[in-house]
Amino acid sequence: MPDIKQYRDISSDQFEQIRLEAAPVALRGLVADWPSVKAAQQSDDAIADYIGRHANDEPAGVYVAPPQAKGRLFYGMDTQSYNFNHGPATVTQALT
Repeated sequence: MPDIKQYRDISSDQFEQIRLEAAPVALRGLVADWPSVKAAQQSDDAIADYIGRHANDEPAGVYVAPPQAKGRLFYGMDTQSYNFNHGPATVTQALT
C-alpha cells in the first residue's frame, strides 16, 4: 500500500488544490479545534458526556464486546454463540 501525502495547517486555497487532485490524503490537525476533539483529549468521561448531551433518545443497533475481544466481533467457541452482545439501545445507554 503506497504512503499517502500528509498535510497540516492548510489554507482554504491549499485545500482546494488538494481536493482537485482527487487522491487520498491525511489532513492532520484539521478538526483539532472542534469541541468533540477537545472533550476527547480531556478524558473518556468528557467525550462520553459531550456525546450524551448531543444525542437523541432513539434506539439503534448496538454491539458490545468485552475488552478481551480487542475489537474483534466473532463467533463463540461453540460456533452457535457470539463473543459479543447486540440489541437496541440509545446512545446514552450505550455510553454507560
